Formats: sequence, C-alpha cells, structure tokens
Amino acid sequence: MIGESMTKVSVIVPIYNMEVYVKECLDSILSQTLKEIEVVCIDDGSTDRSWEILAEYAKADARILPIRQENLGVSTARNNGIKKASGKYLIFMDPDDWYPEEDILEVLFEKAEKSGCHICGGEFSEYDDRTGEVRTEFPEQYFGYVFPNEGVIEYEDWQFDFGYHRFLYNREFILEHQLYFPKLIRFQDPPFFVRAMITAERFYAVKKVVYRYRYGHRELKWTKEKRIDLLKGIYMDMEMAVQNHLERLVDLTWFRMMEEFGKIIFEGIIEKEKNTREWIEKIYSILDKNRRERNGYPFYDRLIDEYRKKVETINVLEAGADAVKKKRNGYPFYDRLIDEYRKKVETINVLEAGADAVKKTITFRVGEILLYIPRSIKLVFFR
Repeated sequence: MIGESMTKVSVIVPIYNMEVYVKECLDSILSQTLKEIEVVCIDDGSTDRSWEILAEYAKADARILPIRQENLGVSTARNNGIKKASGKYLIFMDPDDWYPEEDILEVLFEKAEKSGCHICGGEFSEYDDRTGEVRTEFPEQYFGYVFPNEGVIEYEDWQFDFGYHRFLYNREFILEHQLYFPKLIRFQDPPFFVRAMITAERFYAVKKVVYRYRYGHRELKWTKEKRIDLLKGIYMDMEMAVQNHLERLVDLTWFRMMEEFGKIIFEGIIEKEKNTREWIEKIYSILDKNRRERNGYPFYDRLIDEYRKKVETINVLEAGADAVKKKRNGYPFYDRLIDEYRKKVETINVLEAGADAVKKTITFRVGEILLYIPRSIKLVFFR
C-alpha cells in the first residue's frame, strides 16, 4: 500500500466467491491512469479461489490491501473497507464489474477537486453477460443513470437512488457523518446513497460513462430473509424521502416496491409471511392519506386479503375431502358429498393456476392490475 499522504482514491471492493470475474475487475482498477490509489479488497469468507487470487495480486502490486473476514455480508465488508481506507476519496466497486476506460478515476478525482463537492460521479452502463450487449440508455425510471449536462446538481432537483458505484465520496465527509451501509442482505445500497446525497445536498455530475455493471451471469434466489431486508431498505428510503420532502423520490421508491419488486413481495404475501405484510404496512403508514389513495394501496390491500381468504378456503376443502374419504362406508350421502368435493377440487386447480399467473404477471399498476388477472380468477376473487 502506498503512503497515506499520497493516496488520492481508495477503491473498496467486497468479494465473495468471485474467482471467475475478480481478475478482470482488479485489472481495470490497476490500469487506471491515476496511479495514487489503493485497492481495499475485503474477502467475505469466500470458499473458492478468490482469496488466493487477491493474495497473488497483492504480492505483485503494493497498492492492493487484502483483508479477510468471516462471512458477515457485503454491508459489513464495505463498512470495514471504509474504516481501513486512507485515500482522500472513496469509491466502491463490485468484483464482477469493471471500469470501461482507463482514465475514469483521474477524471472523477480532478472534477471533485475543482468543484469542491463532497460527492462527484459520472454515468452508468450495463453489460449483459449472456449477449455481450452494452446499454447506456435507460427507461424513464432510471433517469438518474445519465445526466443532461455536466456541472453541480442539487440533490433536491435530482432525487435518484440507484448507481452509487459511479460516485467518488470525500472520505472525511463519510466519516464525519458516519455514513455506512445498513446491515441488510438486499437493497443496502440505496439507503446509503440517498443518505449521503441528502447530507451532501449537492454533487458534481460528469457527462461520461464511468462504470460497467454486469448482469445476467448469476441467478438471484429470493428467501424470506432477503425479502424482509428488501422491504426494510425500501422503508429506509421512503422514510428519508418523506422526512426531507423529496416528492419525486417518494414516488420513485413506491415504484420500486410496486413495479420492480412487486412480484417478489407478493410471493411473500401469498406464502403467508407475516413480517412481509407488516413491513408493507410500515411503508404504507409513512405516506399521507392523499398519496395513499392516489397510489391505490387500498385496492392492492384488498386483492391480498381476498386471495388469502381463498387460500384458507382451499385448505378447509382439502381437509374436508380427506375426512370424508376416510369415513366413507358406501352411503349415498357420502358419495354425493365426495362428488361435490371433486368439483371443488377442480375449482381449486383453477385458482392455483390463476395464482401462478398473478405471481408471474402482476405489476400492481393502479387501474391496470385487473387486466393481468385471468377472467375466471377475477370472478372468484371479486364476486
């Protein structure tokens, strides 16, 4: 590692089982034209060759600071990196991503120094690992991935929450305000980013793509714990947005919950995860009455309640069918009753098929959700 007084930028890289991609990531950092950097690599208990690769790179380049910890999660890894870093500025990199050009850190450092802003960042890009396609233009909900112009932007005028990797952060500013990542399994980045932006009030925007984000190379499996942490992160974002009167961010956060993660959250509801429902209620409770009605939550709430009632009815029917079969002694009454249950089972199959359709297609758009529910299911839900 180079001397502290010489370190201009500390690149913080948390790593967990990334032996396939970490070399490309490190090469893109070490080849930067800005040489006064350190690369703080935190291995989060990898079980592959990630740590061995880090050790090899550290022997070859003194700017790499390898740190090993037990598997405590990416937030703890990044926070430990913040505490170990010595550069004037911090920047974060995921081990499967890379810098698309060699002058990225130099450009960001010079712009940050000249502007005097605590935060300075550029534009975002995505790389589809399946096709090799690079995307630099995005849908409206990702408006913040690009900037209309270069210069100082007030966060009150921007109100975006994604893409924190592409920004330099003044280290003293981060430490002074104790800006750390919340210990969440999912959605830990936006709360850190939003809090940093609200605290800084403004940032310098560089009209240049400075980060390449890789996707399509691994499957994300959602568990109850991940779903709860997702909702906790959304709650943190929503709370900060409401408290600071950031109306656009409130709407954007609501969009994230209902559109981007709606299917994942809804699956938690139909699996009867109590905590999932409780966190949705907490998020909903932050919003004022007018916004709740405008966002259509009552309809969403009704849909969930009705579906849960139907699930309970199905369970009762199935239990009843089993009981009748066990007690049947050939009496016509039982024969007739079993026939009725068979008809009910057919209805159950329709309901289950409809439930799968809802889970796959639901987008929760107000006024549009009914368009995504098969007609037979609508008749059962809302008759």
